[in-house]
Amino acid sequence: AEQEYLMMTKWLPEDVPSTLPPNASHQVGVGVFIYDASSSRVLAVQERNGPLKGKGVWKMPTGLVNVGEDITEAAVREVKEETGCDVSFSSVLALMQSHGFAFGKSDIFFVVACTPVLPDGATSIDDIVLSPQESEIDMCQWMGLEEFCSVEFMQSRPLYRQIMNTCYRYAKGEYKGIRGAKLAANSERDDLLLFGE
Repeated sequence: AEQEYLMMTKWLPEDVPSTLPPNASHQVGVGVFIYDASSSRVLAVQERNGPLKGKGVWKMPTGLVNVGEDITEAAVREVKEETGCDVSFSSVLALMQSHGFAFGKSDIFFVVACTPVLPDGATSIDDIVLSPQESEIDMCQWMGLEEFCSVEFMQSRPLYRQIMNTCYRYAKGEYKGIRGAKLAANSERDDLLLFGE
């Protein structure tokens, strides 16, 4: 099912298994670690809607990648939508896969690092006006790196603890992650390639 149409199929041969592909099996998400090295602070949000609603948990901005959108573009868009802050993509820090997620689909989740982009005339991140997205975000603020990476909710779960540790190592210059570049796939199209050293 798509917005424009609904397709139904029937595999006619009874003695041969169907080779028709099922509908989309995965969704792709992105979580964005926005680190300002000059102040050693991270941009964090609290959810107004979602699984962490009302729990007071500070986390990185997250969201889903749209059809036809690169992961790098989705990261920049999600941060702008959720916080009003402009950022530039730096690298992919981690990749997570889970199953039985929304609507029974599998989820592929990229944790990426981005750098804040200062508006014209600004001298620090304190000059950035943060504006939480009314429908999704309750609050957003800059937090110290140590405080952000030690949020109890994240540290009490092995998966999230590893993500926080990876973000911390990136901020400290101990891990570079995987960079991305748009490269010509053919004469008509450039595709995003994620690659490491």
